[in-house]
Amino acid sequence: MKKEKRINIVKKTGACCSYFIDTNGLLRGEWGGYEENFLLGKNQEHIHRIYYSIYNTYIPINEYGYFYNKFDCRVYDGIYEITNGFYICEKNSLFGIIDENENVLIPTVCRIITTYLHEDRFIIAKISRGKFLYNTRLMKRSKIYDDIFVITESMHRNSIFFQNNNKYGILNSDCSVLLPAKYDYSKYSSKLYYTHQGLKFSIFVKNGLLYGHLPISSYDICFRVGNNTHHYYITQNDGKYGLLSKNRRIISKPFFDDIVLFRPNNICGGYRLISFFDIKRKINVSIIFVIARKNDKYWLYNGLDGTCFLENCDNIYYNDSKYNYDLFVEFEKKGKHGFVMSGGVILNEEDYERIVFSKDVIYVKKNGKTGLLRNDGFEWLPCIYDSIHYVDEGIYRVSKNNKEENITLYKTNNNYCHPQWESQHYYNYSGSYAQEEQGYSDEEIDTLFDGNVDASWNID
Repeated sequence: MKKEKRINIVKKTGACCSYFIDTNGLLRGEWGGYEENFLLGKNQEHIHRIYYSIYNTYIPINEYGYFYNKFDCRVYDGIYEITNGFYICEKNSLFGIIDENENVLIPTVCRIITTYLHEDRFIIAKISRGKFLYNTRLMKRSKIYDDIFVITESMHRNSIFFQNNNKYGILNSDCSVLLPAKYDYSKYSSKLYYTHQGLKFSIFVKNGLLYGHLPISSYDICFRVGNNTHHYYITQNDGKYGLLSKNRRIISKPFFDDIVLFRPNNICGGYRLISFFDIKRKINVSIIFVIARKNDKYWLYNGLDGTCFLENCDNIYYNDSKYNYDLFVEFEKKGKHGFVMSGGVILNEEDYERIVFSKDVIYVKKNGKTGLLRNDGFEWLPCIYDSIHYVDEGIYRVSKNNKEENITLYKTNNNYCHPQWESQHYYNYSGSYAQEEQGYSDEEIDTLFDGNVDASWNID
């Protein structure tokens, strides 16, 4: 160590603030502060502390211009110890990494180096072509990406995100890729998401697994549709789509050309959860209808448990009918039209001669007789009546073998998703045969006869 020249730190006053420089020219640049009090080194040299503004900290320098009493300021403009045995070095406003023996780990080509000194001990270095990750514990670096940053909030807390070709993924701290860059990123929520059919689906990794359960390498793409408790998964390999149930059971391997999401608007999340009380099995049931397409054929599933309702249909489409509060599905198969109601019940022209939707119920006709279904498809009144007419809330007048009676339909308390009954009115068509004699309400006349009382017909 040469000792003939010493640094001479003096204070200068600029236009806006004061700063410190070495008037002897050994130490380059302007410094934010200088402590005149000193410690003694092993050879009795004076060791001062000078404020390194770039990293907002004081660093030691001895009177002969050696940072940390070992690195010559004529070689490097600044040295900052980031962890035991590793230092950031600056030269001509560019930065690199050296070890305690001055071995160069990263040359001084970086525009900025950001340190993360928890147990993983990694840094993010920015160069002209992008950024790369460097693990000081493993002495390993990643490829160069467009951007790398660490998330400090949300479900991705302490995750290392990287950007490549306008898509985002996640890096491990050992510089390997955990989640490939196939996803979009929301700065507002600090989350990754995948866009399908114009809708955004949240993506997250927990314990090295997608959504905490699925191996990331199993599929090219996998995303969850639904909420935290009721959902299914859409998978993709080689451009084909598959389905996994809520419990991650394979409904279909990637086989379909498309999975058709329910999307009456851009905020529905691509699905509608239907919950009801199955009066036959006496249990609560939940359904998320999922339509899948292969060439010109369609399939219908319950995404939650994988139940297949329909297969090889000519067409299947969602119907968010104004007459039914719950979503149902319509289909065409072998020239026949049918419905899959919100309770999973299939109604088709092979089983019924006529199916008529009203406000809260479904009128059906079979073998010339009329029955009544709930709007989830379950039977309320069997097809044994000559006619059925609405009387009052929950009350219907039925005719059978020229005898009439009122039947009260009670709603079970367990059927919490069944629609509330709407009040019926008898004003607009007062005096008409349809209303006075047949007993149809304003709403039923509007629904069944399009408001034309002369076109009234007996539902039987």
